[in-house]
Amino acid sequence: MFGKIIILLLFGTSFISSILFIFSHIKEKDNGNPLNAKWGNILFFITSFGIIFISGYFLFNIISHNFQFTYIWSYSSRELPTFLLISSFYAGQEGSFLLWALFLAVIGFFFRKSFRGKSYQKIGMAIYMLIISFLLLMLIVKSPFNYVWETFKESNLQNGYTPENGRGLNPILENFWMVIHPPILFLGYSLMSIPYILALSGLLKRDYSAWIIPAIKWNLIASVFLGLGIMLGGFWAYESLGWGGFWGWDPVENSSFIPWLISTALVHTLIIQKRTGGLVKTNFILAIFAFVTVIYSTFLTRSGILSNFSVHSFGETGGFVYTLLLIFLISFLALGLILFFFRVKDLSLISHGFSYFSREFILFLGSVLILIITIIVFYGTSYPIISTIFSKPASFDADFYVQKNFPFAIGILIINAFSLYLNWSSNRFGGFFKRLSIPIVLSLIFSGILYNWGVQDFGNICLIFSAIFSFLINLEFLLKNILKKPALIGGYLSHIGLSFLLIGALASGAYSTIKVLQLHQGIEKSIMGFSFTFVQSEQIAQEQKNKEKYQYQIIVKKDKEINTAYPTIALSDFNQRQSPFLEPSIISYITKDLYISPKSVSEDINLPTIPFMKGDSAWVDKDSTIIFKFLKFDMTQAHTDAEADKNSVSLGAIFEIQSGRKNYTDTLITRIDMNDLTCNPIWKKIENSNKYAGFVQLIRSPESMAQSHILISVTDSDKPKLKRSETLTIEASIKPFMYFVWIGSCFIVIGLFIAIFNHKKDFVK
Repeated sequence: MFGKIIILLLFGTSFISSILFIFSHIKEKDNGNPLNAKWGNILFFITSFGIIFISGYFLFNIISHNFQFTYIWSYSSRELPTFLLISSFYAGQEGSFLLWALFLAVIGFFFRKSFRGKSYQKIGMAIYMLIISFLLLMLIVKSPFNYVWETFKESNLQNGYTPENGRGLNPILENFWMVIHPPILFLGYSLMSIPYILALSGLLKRDYSAWIIPAIKWNLIASVFLGLGIMLGGFWAYESLGWGGFWGWDPVENSSFIPWLISTALVHTLIIQKRTGGLVKTNFILAIFAFVTVIYSTFLTRSGILSNFSVHSFGETGGFVYTLLLIFLISFLALGLILFFFRVKDLSLISHGFSYFSREFILFLGSVLILIITIIVFYGTSYPIISTIFSKPASFDADFYVQKNFPFAIGILIINAFSLYLNWSSNRFGGFFKRLSIPIVLSLIFSGILYNWGVQDFGNICLIFSAIFSFLINLEFLLKNILKKPALIGGYLSHIGLSFLLIGALASGAYSTIKVLQLHQGIEKSIMGFSFTFVQSEQIAQEQKNKEKYQYQIIVKKDKEINTAYPTIALSDFNQRQSPFLEPSIISYITKDLYISPKSVSEDINLPTIPFMKGDSAWVDKDSTIIFKFLKFDMTQAHTDAEADKNSVSLGAIFEIQSGRKNYTDTLITRIDMNDLTCNPIWKKIENSNKYAGFVQLIRSPESMAQSHILISVTDSDKPKLKRSETLTIEASIKPFMYFVWIGSCFIVIGLFIAIFNHKKDFVK
């Protein structure tokens, strides 16, 4: 109850703080009571420190394995290492809302300081505290401090009951990137609220230009963290999920991409307004939608509405959380748009036009193209909801996004390159086209070389030409300014990164080669210029009793270079071991990645085998005189065999056997080694014959033992030489220039970060 009470109190302090700031703002012209603002600030500090405290209290309970709390039971276990135990803090809905509130509480100290002495400080803090209030309300409705006996009432658990262990993390999340990716993404979400607050403050105060000065830097900071989070998520998917890509256009992936696209457009339009006074209305709209789409992405991810369309979505659908998230979304969208339309006449009076042949106009066109891509992604991401309204739920595949966005990506690269040769306000045509001639010729030469190398699709050649063209021009300006004006190089570096990223995405996607290969243990196979040898398998992480994880060693040779790949397959109690979790292995070369993803593994036996399920009958010899019918398992045999190893158990399979004219019932017994689950049969003579039968393999069903398969073998010897080996099925793919994707992503984020320092003086204005 302690945690719930604290959150309830913090909701009260945050909401009252917001109300007090609003009253202080309303009465500001009349020199109203200064106590309103004073108590609003006091309650702000109480709320912020309270959120930090309750977050620490929650983390303490996670580390202490207090499985009384349903959330901690659901997402952690005693087997998790400390770094993953900490990351379970935000593995579920409740924890992610608390993390968001925590970041807002910390950011609030810096945000409030940047507001000091500003005319819009009070109204800005009112909106800020209102956002925190909504998040705390979410934590009241969806509390991380619910007890297991409250959640599972039908189980009649006693108050105070504490499970011995928790269910643990989804094995997909048991990765180093789980510690870094979600917090960075949520920090970006939190920071995206600042330009929204500044924009609304400007509208309320009728100050339509001063707000953009701090908004530029806050928007850049938000773009850095949100972009970094997206980049790390792509690397995590590529490294761990095994499907071979870094971006699948999954609806939940897209939901974080949408606000980043808007914030990227906003970076450029804010700079245009600062330099020329134009795009005043545009900036208010973009600042509003950048934050609203953050809430929308949260709605999509955490309402469960996409649970049938995305592997990332939280599974719980509907309920009050769904309704509350929708209210959260509509409220802040309505607040922003209503204020905008109340001021639209004022905004029209101060709007400035600009020359069609100027840097600001070209940058505006680039921003328009970014927003068109945003609309396409938004439509595709929202289509599961839209289609539900009119027909059956459906979604678009990755090809939809690639095909629709392809021409606009080319346009963005060309426009970016053109803009650097243009001046603000106006330009002359002559010198402009002369300066473009050299990069155009060089881009055509490089494109021609790649055409001869096999890149002959017209659209792909256009993308490569535009990427090289943009790269060359941005490189020219970067080299000119790296010593003279180093603070200016951030934009050039980001645009170079975009060129690299798109070339890498094109090469690794459109020109990858994929082959499925069966590797028999110890036998070398060659394909795509590589030779593969499956050497052995090894069970790893044996201390984690809630899973079985096997690592497969594959020797990979190319020319004289030898590398070793270690893909893994795991079965986990998290999904009752119903389906395996696959983790790829990647070998990086200078110009490509070799991506090896495991698909399945089977055991090979040197003796002929016959499969049986309960009730199956089969002839087991060539002249069809012996018939076996599998009746059931003999579980009385499943005991520790004192004569065998302590890690061995015996299991029986009862058969009805027809041999010649004789019908009888007998039990075939096998000893199962619990270390590697191999079967060691006790061979039995089949009556009225000179043959022997043995229970050689158990193929377990995740549903029940009764649905498991068994394999028996019939031989002429009572001591046949039984040899076992494994066959590993892999998907091997060659991904050219994959490192361009990572270099480009890093350049984009680093460039945005450097750009912050170009506006350092604006941060405190």
